[in-house]
Amino acid sequence: MPTPTGGTRRHDGEPYRRSDSNDPRLSYDHPEAQAAAAGWLRSVATALEPFAGKNLWAVQIDNETPGDGMWIHEDGLAPSPIRADMASPHRWQAFLSERYGTVAALNEAWESDHPSFDEVALPTKWEPPDTLAGMRRWLDLDRFADSQMASGLGAYAAAITSVLEDRVPLFHDWLCMPWPLAGMLVEPGVLADTCGWVGQNVYAEGVDPTDMIAGTNWYRMNDDEYVHHAWWRTRLCHTLSPAGMPNLVPEISARQAFYLQCSLIGGMDAPCIYMLHSSEPEPDGIGAFERWAEEAPVLPDGNVFGWWWNLRTLFVCLEAGGADLVAAPSMHGWPSPTTTPGSAPPGGRA
Repeated sequence: MPTPTGGTRRHDGEPYRRSDSNDPRLSYDHPEAQAAAAGWLRSVATALEPFAGKNLWAVQIDNETPGDGMWIHEDGLAPSPIRADMASPHRWQAFLSERYGTVAALNEAWESDHPSFDEVALPTKWEPPDTLAGMRRWLDLDRFADSQMASGLGAYAAAITSVLEDRVPLFHDWLCMPWPLAGMLVEPGVLADTCGWVGQNVYAEGVDPTDMIAGTNWYRMNDDEYVHHAWWRTRLCHTLSPAGMPNLVPEISARQAFYLQCSLIGGMDAPCIYMLHSSEPEPDGIGAFERWAEEAPVLPDGNVFGWWWNLRTLFVCLEAGGADLVAAPSMHGWPSPTTTPGSAPPGGRA
């Protein structure tokens, strides 16, 4: 199947496709795709510009990069670890040239005999390596995938800041993922380098409110997952983000016991809590999957799920703390956030 201009291609020759529309995904690093996205983003930023420094407190760059349709677990040929966009071998060759400098250095690292970078083809079939040199080729392909996403995210950020300048901080919402599968995602340092502020999404699709352990199937949060999401990822995102920025969780559900509370104990400063009504089933046009509505704490008839009171009780306790709570030293081991909504993040990471 031919790849559209600016479109992506999987290692089997098929385009990466969006799970909701089945449309081909656009490339992160193709110049035409970047130009089209940047033009759209500048238009959106222009419409938002009057609110900069007022009601607009942050702008999200992309969504859960690389987004649906480009995760390894969605690849019908899994467990192939190939996650790069294979549409252009020329960008792959340019990446290797920049990384190694000379083809001799590449051949030494890979124990190969390529006559030039122009002769280095993209790997299209996973072959488990049996030597360190064999592994380096796959590591380079993985780095290439990260560089592709970094190129796109950088272009998106530049388009927005060309209009909003530094009056509004930019952030990215790092995808929620069970820890054994976290390697499928873009390397979080890439998100920090291109977007600045990094937040992590915490959610469990298909939650059962009668079960203290959130989630079902591969999103199910066992004891390890509570440590991973509430403690480890929370601190990692804080470390990667600019100093002084709140520890952000752009998406989290309040429907599950201990779900929100664990993240607060782990260091979350600024959660964006799901407050939408759910419907059964979710109407077409509102969302791609019915399961997305299951995280909402409010039922279609306006009532709330029984465990919604977990959240209410939490905020009653926080309110009771009042001025004493605000004045208390940070319980997480870092200074209390000082950045006000609408201000730009200071340079550098914490």
